[in-house]
Order: sequence, then C-alpha cells, then structure tokens
Amino acid sequence: MQANDWQTSFSAFLHELPSELHEVCQQNWQRYYRATLEQHYILPKEIKFLQALWRLLAFSDYAASIFIKFVDYPERIYQTLLYPTMDNWQDFANDINDINTLMDALRYYRQYHMVRILWRDLLQLDSFIQHVQALTALADSVIQIAVIKLYQWLSEEWGRPQNEKGQEQPFIVIALGKLGGKELNFSSDIDLIFTYPHSGATVGKERAITNEQFFTKLGQQLIKVLSEVTKDGFVFRVDMRLRPHGQSGSLVMNYSALESYYQYQGRDWERYALIKSRVITGQKADAERFVALLQPFVYRRYLDYSAFAALREMKELVNSEIKRRNKEKDLKLGNGGIRQIEFLAQAIQLLRGGQEPQFREQNLLTVLSLIAKAKYISQEEYLQLHDAYIFLRQAEHRIQMMHDTQTHALPKEKIDRMRLAYMMGFSDEKSFKKTLKHHTSNVARQFNRISATPNTEIYIAALSSPAHYKLLWTELHDKESSIEILQKIGYVDAQSIWDQLRLFKDSHLIQSLKNQAALRLDSVMPALLVLLSKEKNASLLLNRMLQLLRSIVRRSAYLALLIEKPQVLKYLINICGKSEWILTQICLYPVLLDELLNPPSWKEMTSKSHMTQILNERLQRIAANDLEAQMEHLRQFKLGCFLSLAAHELLAKESIEVAKPLSDITEVILEQVYHLSLAFMIEHYQIQEPVESIMEQIPFGIVAYGNLGAQELNYASDLDLVFLFDTDDKNKVLQGKVVLTPAEFSLRLAQRIIHMLNVPTATGVLYDVDVRLRPGGSAGLLVSHVQAYQNYLYQHAWTWEYQALVKARCIIGPESLQEKFSTCRINVLSVERLNVTLARDIQQMRDKMYEHRNHLKQIDLKSMPGGIADIEFIVQYLVLRYAHDYPALLNTRSTTHLLQQLGKMNLLASNKAHQLIIIYNQFQIHLRRQILKVEMNGHTPTLNVERAIVEKMWQEIFPVAR
Repeated sequence: MQANDWQTSFSAFLHELPSELHEVCQQNWQRYYRATLEQHYILPKEIKFLQALWRLLAFSDYAASIFIKFVDYPERIYQTLLYPTMDNWQDFANDINDINTLMDALRYYRQYHMVRILWRDLLQLDSFIQHVQALTALADSVIQIAVIKLYQWLSEEWGRPQNEKGQEQPFIVIALGKLGGKELNFSSDIDLIFTYPHSGATVGKERAITNEQFFTKLGQQLIKVLSEVTKDGFVFRVDMRLRPHGQSGSLVMNYSALESYYQYQGRDWERYALIKSRVITGQKADAERFVALLQPFVYRRYLDYSAFAALREMKELVNSEIKRRNKEKDLKLGNGGIRQIEFLAQAIQLLRGGQEPQFREQNLLTVLSLIAKAKYISQEEYLQLHDAYIFLRQAEHRIQMMHDTQTHALPKEKIDRMRLAYMMGFSDEKSFKKTLKHHTSNVARQFNRISATPNTEIYIAALSSPAHYKLLWTELHDKESSIEILQKIGYVDAQSIWDQLRLFKDSHLIQSLKNQAALRLDSVMPALLVLLSKEKNASLLLNRMLQLLRSIVRRSAYLALLIEKPQVLKYLINICGKSEWILTQICLYPVLLDELLNPPSWKEMTSKSHMTQILNERLQRIAANDLEAQMEHLRQFKLGCFLSLAAHELLAKESIEVAKPLSDITEVILEQVYHLSLAFMIEHYQIQEPVESIMEQIPFGIVAYGNLGAQELNYASDLDLVFLFDTDDKNKVLQGKVVLTPAEFSLRLAQRIIHMLNVPTATGVLYDVDVRLRPGGSAGLLVSHVQAYQNYLYQHAWTWEYQALVKARCIIGPESLQEKFSTCRINVLSVERLNVTLARDIQQMRDKMYEHRNHLKQIDLKSMPGGIADIEFIVQYLVLRYAHDYPALLNTRSTTHLLQQLGKMNLLASNKAHQLIIIYNQFQIHLRRQILKVEMNGHTPTLNVERAIVEKMWQEIFPVAR
C-alpha cells in the first residue's frame, strides 16, 4: 500500500480532530506504517478500518507501541472488534512447557486483549459496565490459566497437596478491590489474597513438603509470572499487602488460620477491603466456604454504626496521604473522588449488611442501586453518585489508556489534557473541567454529610458548665462533690441519681468492658446526663436508660449508634419514659432499635399493601431453605411494627386508631407464614405438583376468631385460629416421599404454621396461638373439613361458640372456601333463638368466666364486672337475638361498628349505643396503656364510673340475677 493511497483520507480524518492532536496522530501513524513496511506486512485498504486505527493512534501511545511490535494485531482485532468476546487462550499458548514460556504467552495474551478492550471503548462499542467487566474477565482468565499450569508443574515436582483425609487441596486466589468488584481499572494493580482449605502435606513423590510450603511456592511463582517485568512488560502488578499482617505476614494461610486472624486480630479497614472479596479459583464449594468464613467478620449480625467511626479514621488516613503526596486533584483520592463514593457505599454496606443480606455485594454500582432502592439515599442522590462514578472512572481509564500508566491524576502535558477532554466528549479542556467540578462537588457534599463527626457535645455546649457533665461520670468516687454538682445543674433528687450512677459504673459489667466499648460509653454518659438534668422524673428515666445501656453495652456498635446520632438518645429517653413495655422489648431485643428509629410513616403503616410489599422484599433476601432466618425476620418485622405503632400512639397529640393496623400487620405476617409453610411442605415431602395446583385441589383456610377476627387486636393479643380444608375428591392423594390424603396434608400444614408462630427463637415467639375454638375444643381435630365444621355448628355447638362466631373471619384461603365459610357463618348465626334460653346461656357463660378468672387471680379490665367482656357479651347477645330478622348485623364483626348498627336499627337505644362505644374505646385505650406500662401521672385510673354504667346496662338487658 503506497503512502499516497491513504494520504488524502488521513488528511480528511485529521480535520475531524482538534488541532492539538494532529502531530501525535501523525507521529504514531508514521511509526506504525514504517513498522509494517519493515516487517513486509500488507495493511488492509478498507477506509473504515483505517479511520478506526487512526483514531486509536491519536489517543493512545500505548496502543501504538503494541501495534508497532505486532503489526498484524490491528487487522486481527478489527475483524472481531464488533464481538465483545476474548479470543481462545490456546491461540497464544503454543509450546508452553515451563514458567518462562508461560510468562511470554500471558504477556502476548494480555497485550492483545488490552488493546482490543481499549479500542472498543474509544469506538463506544461498550458501556462502562461492559468495559470494566471485560478487563475483569481478562484478569480472571490469566490468573486461572497461570494457577492451573503452575499447580500442575509443582505437583509433578513435589506431589499433590492433600489434607489428613486424603482430599486434594486447591489453591484459592481471592480478588479484592476493583478486581473483586468486577470493575477493574485499565492500568491497575490487582489486590490478591492466597489461601487453601486444610493443612496437610504433598503425596506421590519421594520428597514431601507441607501444604503451606507447596502453596507458598505456587504463590511466589504466580506473582513472578504476573508482575515481573520482561522485554514484553508485565501482565498485572500484584499487590499482596491486604493479606493478614500485610507485608510481614505469611504469603499463604489456610482457612482455619484466616478465620482465627479475622476473629481475633482483624481491623476495621480490613472489613472495608473484604467487602469486595471474590474467589476466582477453585470450586464453587470452596468459594462458598470462604464466604461463610468471612461473613461474621465483615457483616455483623446487628446494625453496625461503628462502621462510620472506621470511615472517619480511613478518611483521615487518606487525607493525610493526599497532602503528603500532593494528590488534591487526583480523580481517585481527591475531594469528591472515586474513593469517597466507594467509602460512602461501603459504610452503608457494613452498617446494614448483617441484617440485610442483599447489601453483601462486591460491585459498587450494584450496591448504590440497592441503597437507593432501600431508600437509605434519595433517588436524586443516587443519580448524582452514579453519574459521578461513571464519569470519574471513564476519565480515569482514558488517562491510563494513553500510556498504560497506573495514574489517577489529571494529565500535566497539554496534549494529554486535550486527549482526555476529547475522549470524554468535550470540545475543550475548560468544558471538561466544569463538568468534573460539578460531579466532584456532588460527591464531596454527600460524603461529608455521611462522614461528618457527630456532635456529641450538642447538648453540653448549650449549658453554662459543660465540664461538669464529664466530671460527673469520670469523678463519681467524690460523692459530696458529685452530688453538689448534680444539684447545681438541676437534679432535684441528686442523691438517688448519684447512687444509680455509682452502682452502674462499679458493676462488674461496666468494669469488664473492652477499651473500645468503655470509650464509647464515656462519650454517651455526659450527653445522657445533660438530657436528664431538666426532666421532672429524672431518677425514673435514668433507671430506665441504665437498664437499656446494660443490655447493649457489650455490643458497643449500639453505643456507636448513640454517638453517631445524638438525637436518638433524646428520642429513647422520651419513648422509654412513656412506656416500660417498649423499654423491655428493646432491652430483650436490641436489634429492634433500628426498627424503632427508622419506622415507616403512619400512612405507610396503615397501608396493608405497603406493609405486605415491605415484608415480601425482606423475605426475598433470605434463602428459601433458611427457616431460622425467615422466622427471625418475621419476628423482627412484627416487633418492629408493633413498637413503631406504639410510639406513634404514645407520641401523637390526638388519639389515633391502632387496632386496625395491628390486625392488618398480623394478617400480612400470617399470609407469609402460610406460604412459607406450604413451600416447606412441598419440599419436605417432595411433592411434585406445583403450588397453584395444590392450593386449587386442596383449598386450605385460616379462620380468625376473637380480636383478630374483629380487627380489634392490641399489642399483647394472642391469636384464636381455626383451620379448615375443603375438597370433594375422596380419592385425591398427593404423591411424594409419602402419600398424603387431603386431610393429612392439611393437618401437617396447620401444624407447620403453628410451629412457625409458636416456636421461640432469639427474638421470642411470633404469636401465641389458641386453637381451642375448633369443633370439639382441645379434644377435636386440629383441622376440619368445611362441611364437618358446618355440621358441628348446627348440631353440637354451644351458645358461647355462637358468640365467638360473631367475630369470626376467614383471613386466608381461596375465594371459594372463604365464600363457604361466610355462608356457613351467616346461616348459623341467623337461626332464630329462644330469647330466654339465649340470655340464660350467656349469663351462665359470663359467670363461669368470672369464676375462672377469680380462681386464676386474673381480674383485669377485660374480665372484671362492667369491663370489656361485658360490652362484648351484650353486643353478641343482641346480634344472636336479632340476626334472624336483621341479617345486616352479620356484615361486620367489630364491637364498635356493631354498636353503631344496633343503635341505628333501634335494637339498642341510640344514646346507650353511643355511650357504650365511647366507654369501649376508653377501655381499649386504657388496656393498651396497661400493656405498654405507661406511667399515668402516678396513679392508675379505676374507670369505676364507666364500669358502673356498663353494669347498669347489663342488668337492664339481662334482668335475671347472676
């Protein structure tokens, strides 16, 4: 090909480039063209090929140097450029028989594919994600190839490494950093850790060495193969400093040694580093075992607010390094740079990952999207971080593409600055820098917000003597001086306060705290004393807050929460001061702190569909066969919701209705328990039929009686449940591990549901379940066929069972079964009844209940004369008496709604119905406050007036003496 054949096209191409790039493009082209002539290589004449080649030569001196050496590469690469796949390794692997030929082959392979990846990026054939994935795949492949070869050669020399059981041991390479996250830089170190499962020795040769010696040799050779600079350069620079003990540590450790190190010596920065750990050699089982080994160290089971303290320490280290090395304008380390985006995301991962497994993800862009989806950052913040990360990483890569240098700094040479601006899509350097500043400003603002040092002096600084509060905690041994200070700063009962503080501080629990926990407690206590100093009931509040501290102090990450969010301390004092029940729940299950501090809004909590969605999302993050995690999440969800509703109720300025939301949340949970139990049955019994088919052929339902049926649940209600099934096919069976009839399947399904509700876990019992309202009571079948259930109600039921049926509601089951139950209930309750007999039966039932409660010494607002049960019995009596003539009464189950209906129909005087509604609501509020153990201004209201009104109405409606 003659020069004049391409000269015209080349001149036209140059006019498309900025004038600053003309000279470098010409120089690189001339150097390459001379090389083709010297090597007698004939270039293709296709103009599109040449234009693509010229574009590459204009921007990358590195690519030019590779093409000058291998003049056929441009044509070879261009022929496959449109396909985002790597060439077969075997094309580069001919005659590999020792470490030197392996090194040569890997370098050829790497150079070829690096230029190919570079070229695809400059021609905009790859998205950024595809681009870094290609770089990652290249690194993974060369490591895997090298390990296979080196393992083979070492085994031929020393034998194969085995454990004590004779099982061959693999060499496990762990990728961290960008390689671990599948987001590798163009010119980057690769951060690696080497490990192997078990200790042992090699077998098969006369001379045996230990597994540690074998894998140390392999690791040393792998580093040499990848990073040693030869006439053809290197493959990847290998950084092993992230291994245990850093440069002074063993090159290779087995799983047991790694686990021991991270358990006893692991540091916070290592947790950040290990977030991105990814196994790239060995079998799937080896990778799974390594992940399980690391998980307790990286992701704590609780919400780990200590991650932010570690973030600030790392921030200071990075800032010091930036100043020392003059890196203020570095795209990676500078203010608003790549590292700040990474730290921000990783801090949230460490905080949440123990509780929310979806955050255990290596790739940063994936993590950012998950954080936004979970609403820990806003959509606007997510888009800012996402766009900034893409922009910064693309700029970083294109700087590195110019010369294949490991740099993150903006170029100093004018020609390279122009290259960068043009590659990034800008016509001049000024426009590029303006956009760069926009992105870094967004990142810096968000990073500074999340990494800001918490103002634990926020309350102290507002007072006249801030030093007093610190001295109170640190100098408690000086009783007289401490009590004097306590009095001066506002404590009325200073002696009691001092006594409590001294007892708490001198306790074995506090004296035995590890240093980090003790330091965090020293930060919390002064703020606590500030907040309590102006409270009227300071002694009681301090007692409760010390109870809370006792329950969380050994898990100092919870103390870190109080330090990170000083306003939380004030909120806890407020809510625990209002309810001892809330305090008790938090002390028993500190994991609920986050639920309480980040509750759904009232609007969200009162939306059944929204709460269903939240619970679905939580359970989808858990493995389908992880029953323990499922039950824990269900319990945490329930307790968190109940605590949040209690907080809403106690802090609301006006009375709010919580019985319906409590009932809705319970139904949401029961729906999940049903589906989880059904899935368990299918898997456990190896039933081949799909879920939908089983649900259709064997309709199964749960009927809620009592408070849940009437949607009148309180915080301590148990669940009165009855289980039904319905099938007309007497020959129907389910084939699996065993053959199950519909009745057997339904029975075992019901037992499974009860087990999931009743079994105690680390977070307690989900619900106490009472199934004695089923036909035949405790002696009856746990699950009834719907027809047998109906027959029982018609032929054998007692009046009290009809009373219970007034509140009954089928809450789970196919529409056909729900309709059958509803029809059965209406028909049974609509039967005309003899009034005298009905009244006598209800009075006798009430008397028996009194006697039973008296015997158990359980006289409470529900069961005492004139209490809640009296109102409910009155309503149930009137419904049973009049339902035959007024079927509309059976359309509702709520006591207050039935009272409204009875008043409207003049079946009860409207003024009396209204009065009972008010009293019933008062009783329910009072009962909930009793459950929550709310302080009621130093005394417990007797509600004697209200009870007397109910008693009087009872006597009017039931004139027969009790």
